[in-house]
Amino acid sequence: MGCGSMSQITPGTPLQTVISQYGQPSISCPNPDGGQRVVWSTEPSGQYAWRADVSASGAVSAFTQVLTNNEFQVLNQGTWSAERLRCHFGAPNRIETYPDKPDQAVWQYPYIGDANAGYMLLYVSVDKATNNVVGYSTAPNPELNTMFFGR
Repeated sequence: MGCGSMSQITPGTPLQTVISQYGQPSISCPNPDGGQRVVWSTEPSGQYAWRADVSASGAVSAFTQVLTNNEFQVLNQGTWSAERLRCHFGAPNRIETYPDKPDQAVWQYPYIGDANAGYMLLYVSVDKATNNVVGYSTAPNPELNTMFFGR
């Protein structure tokens, strides 16, 4: 991804102009209106993902940084499929299954927490049978927060 913040891109900018500056989006999903949703992600090792909608004519909306505590609140609204999750937040940096819940896949997204929280992880549990989100939580990232985990 190029330099600068995608939040500085003016709404209405042609998608091709954004692609020429930042490269191809990590994720592109069709929208019902004939446009598309695009996500530029710094995953698997980064902590940022920028999302915008693109009109059928190719103009982008305002970009939103989606890996934030505030943005995670949308997961409380309605039913979330794995595909909707991917189209909203981008691909996770890791998907794991834990022995105590073998029927769920846990999608992990690293992000920068608010204020002094440091490096964080968003954990989103997806039921393997229905492919729907069944819950989410956040916690300090044990691989990056040496102040919490002493490494």
